[in-house]
Amino acid sequence: MSTVLNLVASHLTTLLATNIICTALGTTLRLGSTLFLGQEPSKDRDLVTLIPYSGEPPDTGGYKYTSHVQIRVKTDSINTGLNTQQAFIRHLHMNELNGRGLMQSLNSAPLIIGSVEGGEKNIFVTNFRIRHLRI
Repeated sequence: MSTVLNLVASHLTTLLATNIICTALGTTLRLGSTLFLGQEPSKDRDLVTLIPYSGEPPDTGGYKYTSHVQIRVKTDSINTGLNTQQAFIRHLHMNELNGRGLMQSLNSAPLIIGSVEGGEKNIFVTNFRIRHLRI
């Protein structure tokens, strides 16, 4: 089944190692290794999780949909977390995801939401709206 998370993940896993997101994170994004969908695992490494949240209802014609995705970065380095999230904003804001939906960042800067695992890992989020995507 295709979901908005699969579409975003498909775009992110094709990024080259030289892409601004990959250089900020220090690695490419690989599903099940550094990129996760829906739920963040408890792994002792830097990782990115895509989390869906409810969007606006479709228009009455049923052709314009709006979805929302939160991109969450968990890392031990505050600098890496901020740089990675800012890279997501720069790369994805107003990006059409291969012509399948327009992504818009709802944040101009990453949000730092705290730490986990006894303060060893920091959590950073950015929220995105994806317009005109019908799955």
